[in-house]
Amino acid sequence: AIHMDDAYITFRYAENLARGLGMVYNAGEHILGTTTPLFCFLLAGFRVLGFAPTISSDLINVVSAILSPVLVFLICKENQQRIIGIGSAILFIFSPVFWSSIASGMESMFTIFLSLLFIWLTMKNMPVLAGITSAFLLLTRIDMLSVFASVLLVRFFQNRKQAVIMALVCIIALLPWVIFSMFYFGSPIPHSVFAKRVVHPMR
Repeated sequence: AIHMDDAYITFRYAENLARGLGMVYNAGEHILGTTTPLFCFLLAGFRVLGFAPTISSDLINVVSAILSPVLVFLICKENQQRIIGIGSAILFIFSPVFWSSIASGMESMFTIFLSLLFIWLTMKNMPVLAGITSAFLLLTRIDMLSVFASVLLVRFFQNRKQAVIMALVCIIALLPWVIFSMFYFGSPIPHSVFAKRVVHPMR
C-alpha cells in the first residue's frame, strides 16, 4: 500500500512507544504531534506483537472496511429500510474514498467504523457502550466532536436519561487520557492542530 506522508508521523510515535521511549516523535521531546492517540496506541500494541505499523494500520483499516458496510445496513435496518440499507452498503463499498482510506495508512477508515458503531449503539439503546465508543472516536479524531455532539443532541430530545448516561460515560472514559496528556504534553490538544491554524488561519 502507498501510505500518506502524515501516516508516518503516527507510525513513528507508535514505534517509539513500543520501544519504551514514550509517546514521542523524538526521544525526550514530549510534544503531541499525532492527531490520533487511540490509533497510535493500537499500532504500538501490534508493534509489541511483532507487526510493523505499516502492516498493522492496513490490517485495522481492512477489518474496519469489512465491518463498516455491515453497520451501514444495520443502521438502515433499524429504520425499517432494508432495501435502502443494502443499496447504501453497496454504494459505500464502491465509493473511491472507501478504497483510498483503506490504503492510506491513516485512521480514516477506523474513524468511519467507530462513527457508524457509535450511531448504531445509540439507536439500539445501549448508552454505556455508545459512550465508550464515542470516547474511542474522540481519541481517534478530535474533530469527530461534531458527530458526537450532533448524535447526543438528537438523543437528548428522544431520551434524556440515555443522553446523560452516554455523555457521562464518554467523559469518564476520556478522563485518563486528558489527565495523562495534561501532565505529559501540557495539553490534550495535538500540537499539529495549532500549527495548522497558523498555516491555514481561515480554517
